[in-house]
Amino acid sequence: MENMVKTVLSLAGDDFSKPVYGIHRLGIHFNSTYIGLLVINKEQNKVAAFQLLEPEEQFNVADGAAIRKMLDSLIAGHEWFSDNTITTTVLIPGNGFTLVPVEAYDSYNKEQLLEPQYQVQTSDIVFAEQLADNPVMAVYTLPWGWSQQLRSHFTDLKLIHEDVCWLNLAISTQGKNLPDKAAVLYVEPDKLKIQLIEKGKLLYFNSFYFQDNYDILYYLQLALSQFGMGTAATDILLAGTGYDDLALETFLKQYTLSINPLKFPFFNTLPVAMRKYYPTHYLALFSTAICG
Repeated sequence: MENMVKTVLSLAGDDFSKPVYGIHRLGIHFNSTYIGLLVINKEQNKVAAFQLLEPEEQFNVADGAAIRKMLDSLIAGHEWFSDNTITTTVLIPGNGFTLVPVEAYDSYNKEQLLEPQYQVQTSDIVFAEQLADNPVMAVYTLPWGWSQQLRSHFTDLKLIHEDVCWLNLAISTQGKNLPDKAAVLYVEPDKLKIQLIEKGKLLYFNSFYFQDNYDILYYLQLALSQFGMGTAATDILLAGTGYDDLALETFLKQYTLSINPLKFPFFNTLPVAMRKYYPTHYLALFSTAICG
């Protein structure tokens, strides 16, 4: 079987060798540019190991044939995939995603809730779940191919849109280390996701494509203005793989009094080698520690 990925980073605690059924959970984040793997010790509720894999060529996460080929390669060649009975949470991108108040949610008409932002395709499956500690439902689509291929291997699987876990982490009881009012900017190489929170309650979430830091500033100010908030009086928290390359933290310091990387709530429980920047850069993956 052709090896379709290369390992670019592998970190683990001293007592970890490989995932063990009944002791560990596995978190996986599939992305077009990387595949992140996280092993969580269920007994200790701690992260045990972290790996970052890079596809040898760009991976189309919506292509059924590409999904099958990638999974076959991982199952055949990666030790962490060999035991299909381990409890596994998989995060994947999906084209359709919206948030609606619980009182407006209709389980029989989930597809209509995604319109007009997104037209549900025949290759989509529509999911919905309530966010932590908030009367808000996340309604989203995932490619049918992912569900079919993953469920044919893993016997204990939870499949989730990539944004659900980190949104939950920021607003959940375990994420109450956030300021009273905060804007979380999740920055990917070409996509910005903005979450506004007030005292643990979600005010706003949206995503935008951008070209430079001025685009990010514009979208941030636009979101804040809808709630009478301004950049100078709002704590801004950064996450994602893209903000370092943009020198975004330095740029935004011109416009705000408080800007910091978003700190992973269980930071002090992580193996020392993982405490650098990985939990912030790969926040979606690390959030499977509370989302599994």
